[in-house]
Amino acid sequence: FAFLPWVPVIAEYLDAGAAMAGVIGATAGVVQLLVAATLIVRPARRPWGAYVFGVALCLCCLGVVAYTPVLSLVLVALGVAGIGQALFGSTQATLPVDIVAPHERAAALGLLTTTIGVALPAGMIVLGIASGLLGTRPAMLVSALIGLTALTITLLWNLPVLRAAGGAVRIGGERNTISTQP
Repeated sequence: FAFLPWVPVIAEYLDAGAAMAGVIGATAGVVQLLVAATLIVRPARRPWGAYVFGVALCLCCLGVVAYTPVLSLVLVALGVAGIGQALFGSTQATLPVDIVAPHERAAALGLLTTTIGVALPAGMIVLGIASGLLGTRPAMLVSALIGLTALTITLLWNLPVLRAAGGAVRIGGERNTISTQP
């Protein structure tokens, strides 16, 4: 949910000063921290559902931020995006660990880390090019729509696995969600 490089541009089209640009940039992160702290005490029962909902929430909020001309509404949208970021962030490492055998967990986390390490800078380059070609607001909206499309395709692709697991990803046949693992 790479909106941080766009914070100065968002602040400019909202006629916000430098201090408010800082607030815009921090809003989602502050809410994410608060929600993530709550998730430590009460983990998501269905990590897959939390992941999908969190990603969808962030992407929808990115679309809202792209065209909302009112600062207070942008801050609300970024706060809601922070909830999505917490759900996404708390489950993105849980899911690969949950679906592989214990001896494969290090490799699963290595693959996740490598994927993030490649995708994040590549995504920033694509977003920069899209912003140059389309403008910032259309690029943000296109980014959100492409993300929602990719999420939908991924969800539909994995629907048989989710149905077989009863909506929760589980290790082998243990029938315990990751949130109840020791």
